Amino acid sequence: MLVTQAISAMGCVIESRVTTDQTIRNFTIDSRQVRKGSCFIAFKGENTDGNLYGNGAVTAGAVLAVFTDAELYAKAAGNKALVKDSLQALKNIGAAKLAKYKGRKIALTGSVGKTTTKELISEVLKSRKRVYTSYGNYNNELGVAICAANLKLGTSWAVFEMGTNASGEISALSKYIKPDVCVITGIGHAHIGRFSGIDGLAKEKLSIVDGMEGKGVLYIPDSCRRFVTDDIKAKAEVRY
Repeated sequence: MLVTQAISAMGCVIESRVTTDQTIRNFTIDSRQVRKGSCFIAFKGENTDGNLYGNGAVTAGAVLAVFTDAELYAKAAGNKALVKDSLQALKNIGAAKLAKYKGRKIALTGSVGKTTTKELISEVLKSRKRVYTSYGNYNNELGVAICAANLKLGTSWAVFEMGTNASGEISALSKYIKPDVCVITGIGHAHIGRFSGIDGLAKEKLSIVDGMEGKGVLYIPDSCRRFVTDDIKAKAEVRY
């Protein structure tokens, strides 16, 4: 993705300046991870303001720095963009990548073993195919957006992990990724207090099929069979 393409994809740009259009090699929100060809997107956190590191990111090799602070944007050198909302800009970039992706996507969630299972699935697929695996346990709205933005378009499979702390999060992430295959590692008691009991938690986990376009495949442990409703079976071919 070129700098101009990324800025166009963001959708919430107030102002931008591009002196030299270049290829973006990766997207990051951590200035310490900037390397030559990076796009650095500044976020305001509880302890620090990423806007303060935008100019330094350019010095470190970033080909684009994205700001939400107008004053710091004005002082920055190099290719830059000022946006209304960093998260929305990042999500829109990820959505643009996903729209171009021609491979198949796997979405995975569960109460236990998500990251380990994701890595195991990826390693098995890598024996025959080119695979993109989402980073570590980047499984919330921001993490999934980062992973989508960095999606490698030349791969045949992409594996994403999804987590939840509140009702509706898994469904929203699924609709963003639009998986072909879904995997639920298990339905336990982690965070159960936030979902009105085990049935509420199961409903949240099973909403991972909401983003499927057409009837995909859902893998779920046999021990969770009782949670699979006719509505779920209508959306996905269920395999235990």
